Amino acid sequence: MSALNFGAMIKKKRDRYGWTMGNVSQKLQTDHGISITRGAISLWENNKAIPRMQTLRALMEVYDMDPMERLLAYEVIGQ
Repeated sequence: MSALNFGAMIKKKRDRYGWTMGNVSQKLQTDHGISITRGAISLWENNKAIPRMQTLRALMEVYDMDPMERLLAYEVIGQ
């Protein structure tokens, strides 16, 4: 999976849930104690940055990613 596909995947997931970037930011803070700005989420979705490993793991839980999606997400960050 390319970074391009990763950004599209997390945006599609967010849209499917009907969440704003602010909702995702709040969920990361509330559920995982990770402070992320809406701007950071925008960077990920537009393939201008990738999340750190801890944040990626939290995103996987927030978006309820299936095992294949998780493997593809790890591939993006080279883990």
